[in-house]
Amino acid sequence: MKLSHTVMQKIDQVIIVGNNRDFTSRIKSSIESSGMAEQVKTALNGGHAFLVLDHLHLGKKLKESKVLVLLDMDTPIVDGWDFLKDYSNAARLEKENIVIVILNDHLTNEEKTKASKMGANYFLFSSFTVNALNYIVQKHFFNSTVRKIRKCYETFRPLRLGAA
Repeated sequence: MKLSHTVMQKIDQVIIVGNNRDFTSRIKSSIESSGMAEQVKTALNGGHAFLVLDHLHLGKKLKESKVLVLLDMDTPIVDGWDFLKDYSNAARLEKENIVIVILNDHLTNEEKTKASKMGANYFLFSSFTVNALNYIVQKHFFNSTVRKIRKCYETFRPLRLGAA
């Protein structure tokens, strides 16, 4: 019997958005230990996280980078909803290189649908494991079939919405 060994590929950056320093530092430490990403940053709120993404875009690093955003919806000043609103309106960002995972235990199905329409890709309970994140990263960024389907979907989405 032949065993296949899956090689975990690294992404460039993880941005952890949350104002609970104990929680974000535990997540950061776990991700760094896993070797999932070259760089792990924290942001206190959605505004700070958006500035980090915009800085990557302006530095032309976003075209080559794979970025995972772990988004707590309940941050002060600029919350997750404000971040998603800015993100959905930012046509300049290379969104196929960004995956947004919302970390909340209390979103309703309607709120999840709204967040998905605004650009959120996945939802996890705050008690998630790094293995769950690794699965999302590998599936989203490195599964060629998924990437082809996503690219096709993005190409034809304006036609389905009735845009010219």
